[in-house]
Amino acid sequence: MAPKEIQIPEFIPPKEMSVADLLAAAIARNTDSSIDLAGLLSNADVVAGRALVDKASMVGVPHIITSASFRKGTKGPDGIQRDFVSCEFTTITAAPIEAVYNDGSTGIRRQMVSYLASKGLIPESYIETPDTSIWVTDDEADPTFEIRFLAPRGLRVSTYSNDYTDEGITYYLA
Repeated sequence: MAPKEIQIPEFIPPKEMSVADLLAAAIARNTDSSIDLAGLLSNADVVAGRALVDKASMVGVPHIITSASFRKGTKGPDGIQRDFVSCEFTTITAAPIEAVYNDGSTGIRRQMVSYLASKGLIPESYIETPDTSIWVTDDEADPTFEIRFLAPRGLRVSTYSNDYTDEGITYYLA
């Protein structure tokens, strides 16, 4: 099957809102005056983290990966526990966006493993066995690496068919 062209929608970054912005929006929508939203939010703890984006939205969007964390994934058909990588990034755009995408494939995940091994952050043996899990156990923290890895052309996408699927999609750093 010949590769087919897919249309990638224009990148729409997730909207980051401060606690003040959230409060103003909530007050504007609030029709129940018995709820003191300002009081509820005044000393609230804020969930840390970044918005999760679909990799398709990152095709052609330059970004720098600032953190790579390996997390427990699913078991493969062979019964072996797999992991995936969460890449925190900042776009290199007029209005920089901080977000995260996940990948457990032979694309981005393998590229990250190769990069980390070449930098000496994980054992070199991972270059020869890139599908070996970096994630260790439920009892240990997810392995996380603070890095600066530039993808000047964002992500690229490869579509294919094989013995496992007729419509395979793999994303790569570009």
